[in-house]
This record gives sequence, structure tokens and C-alpha cells, in this order.
Amino acid sequence: MHAIQQSNFEQAKEYITKESHQVLTLYSFFDGRRTAEEREKIKQAEIKVLDTKQNDAGDKAQVTILNSSTQQKETLQLVKENATWKISLTFESIIPISAPGVETPVLDSTIVTLDTSLVPLDTASH
Repeated sequence: MHAIQQSNFEQAKEYITKESHQVLTLYSFFDGRRTAEEREKIKQAEIKVLDTKQNDAGDKAQVTILNSSTQQKETLQLVKENATWKISLTFESIIPISAPGVETPVLDSTIVTLDTSLVPLDTASH
């Protein structure tokens, strides 16, 4: 998460699942459109771990954090890949759909093409 805050997306790839790389690419696109002030606010944000939960099999976990830039709790999904914990990013986890005072980003399909077959879907929540 700190690598993403610093816009160091190559380093961030080391800490996310392989399936999350495409989500990170989309995030970097939006990050490039931020103002210097917005980017600085993200860089200065503190991330505090509030809670961790691991499943019985020991291969998945949830980490609840508090992001000081948004003052909101966020839940990160972690997956064990080759005995190493990796963050599983989803579009919802990186792009706020609606928040007070925040303009919802609009995707122009002529600019960004995504292969959604590579993005894991959480069918339990649908």
C-alpha cells in the first residue's frame, strides 16, 4: 500500500497477486490524472491496521485499515501465493465509486481496454 501511495507501481507489483496487475495498471492511469496536491495528500496519508482475520485454511485473510486521507475504513483481501501474503486488488478497492465531494471517474472505452476475464470476481457478494 505504501508503494501505491508513492506511485511506485513497479514495486507495488511485488506485493499484489498476479491477477491484480491489471487493476494496478488502471489505478496508475487515474493516478497520472491527479493534481500534484491530490498526489501529495495520498503520499502523506497514514495507513493504520485495525483488524486482521485469517480463514481456517490459512490461505486467505482480510486486513481492515484506516486510511487517514479519506478517514474511512477499508478492507484489503490477502491471498497466499507461494507461501507469501499478497494483496488481491479489485476495481472497487482502488477506485471510489461514490464519495461526498468526489467526482466519480468516467472511463472512456476508447482509451482504456480491460480484459475482465483476468480480474477475479467475488461472486458471493453479487
